[in-house]
Amino acid sequence: MKYYLFAGAEYYAAGGARDFIKSSDDLEHLLECANQLFGDEYIGGTFWCAYDWYHITDEDMKIVAKSDKQAHS
Repeated sequence: MKYYLFAGAEYYAAGGARDFIKSSDDLEHLLECANQLFGDEYIGGTFWCAYDWYHITDEDMKIVAKSDKQAHS
């Protein structure tokens, strides 16, 4: 089965395909990738993170994993 990783820094109603990051047949690999997206980086006295949320979907676009924080909640 193929899995798809989507992530973003903000929510916008017309999102979707623009939030696509990568795909894989290995769900664990995508979970590792998603966790790396949340790696805080210390820049100029402030912690920065490239992404605020992620979803991993299966081939049927059913969400099989997601970050605790979601942009729309």
